[in-house]
Order: sequence, then C-alpha cells, then structure tokens
Amino acid sequence: MKPKHLLLALLLPFALVAAACSDAGSDDASGEDSSAAIAAEGETAAEGEGDAPAEGESVEAVSEQEDAAGEGDTTSPGNNMGSPITGDTTDHNIAEIAAGTPDVSTLTRLVITGGLLPTVRDGGPFTVLAPTNAAFAEVPAETLRALREDRAQQTDLLTLHVFPEALTSEDLAKADGTSIETVQGGKLLVEVDGEEITIGGAKVVLPDVEASNGVIHVIDSVITAPNG
Repeated sequence: MKPKHLLLALLLPFALVAAACSDAGSDDASGEDSSAAIAAEGETAAEGEGDAPAEGESVEAVSEQEDAAGEGDTTSPGNNMGSPITGDTTDHNIAEIAAGTPDVSTLTRLVITGGLLPTVRDGGPFTVLAPTNAAFAEVPAETLRALREDRAQQTDLLTLHVFPEALTSEDLAKADGTSIETVQGGKLLVEVDGEEITIGGAKVVLPDVEASNGVIHVIDSVITAPNG
C-alpha cells in the first residue's frame, strides 16, 4: 500500500468545525448547531475555490477562476491537496475532513444542501469516493443546476459515491474485477492495474484518508451512473 496522506493542513476553519462538532449527537439542538457551523466554514473555505456555477455562469469560467487561484488542479499525490503532510486524520469524522479541504468544497456544499451532513458526520463506517472541484467542473452546468434544485437527484448522485463499509485501497485491490454495492443501491465495478485503482470509471488519485467513521478516497471524476 502507498503511505497514507493527510488531505490538507486544516488550519483555523477545521479547528472551528471540530469544535462545533465535538458534542455532535448529544441532542437535536447541538446537531443543528454543528451543521450550521460546518456549513458556514464550508462557505469560508470555498471562497475563491471551485463551486457549482451560479445561474448564467459557465463551468469553464469557474474552472478558469480556480486555475488562476492555483486551486483547481485535479488532485494527485504531490500537488497542493495531496502533498504528504505529517499528521493524522483518524480523530476527525468525514464531514470535518471534507469541510477543511478546499479542493472538495463543491462536494461539501452538495452534501450540506442535500441534507446528508448528519449522516457523514455521525453515521458510518463509510467509504466515500470524493470527486475534486476539477472533477465537478467537467460536469455540464445544466446538470449541476439540476442537482442544486432537485434534492432527490442530489441524494441519488451523492450516495452513489458511498459504500456502507470502510474499504481501504488494499480491500479494493482484492476486489479487482468485482462490483461493490453503494448506499444508493447501484453497484460500481472495481478495476486494478498495477497500483492504479478505478471505481465506477473514476480513478483513485489519493487513497486511504482515514476518518473516525470510515475512509475517503479522492477520485478524478464524478460517477454519474452504476456500472457494476
């Protein structure tokens, strides 16, 4: 297996998110406060980062803005998000890690607006396939608008990127040639070529980011349909 990597130094936004989530699950009110905190920090982290295009704004324009800011590259080991930074993410849940990672801010906002924040914060264990902002920039603008406007469609797409168990890259390598069922209900084909793992047609570019309630694998494209 490759050495484990930390997504990013989570800095102040991550500290605030972690503090807001520290008593998550104690009661409904605290859960709502935590959700609001992560949503707010997600917006802060996303300033200048990739997001679903606003009405009338093209995906290409958003992508150009990201590239100009130096944040829009597809994630791979060695770039700004995938650099091997010393640290440990296992004390933080999936929602906290995502909220503190600017390069997956589009995914984070879809999770929040889709109403799935409490699930990825308090549930699990899960395996989350996390497309980068650059991956979402390849999705047609009208499709992203439809996702923002249709909660059911949004949930369907997001849960297609989640397995209901924690699977490391080693587990996925052993599943070569087989299909794994997602939370959405569809199955994704796992293919392995040397050290390269492809799931549902998307290549894993940063594997094994461990969380307290599962594992995250960053992928280079958005999975739009089951293929298993």
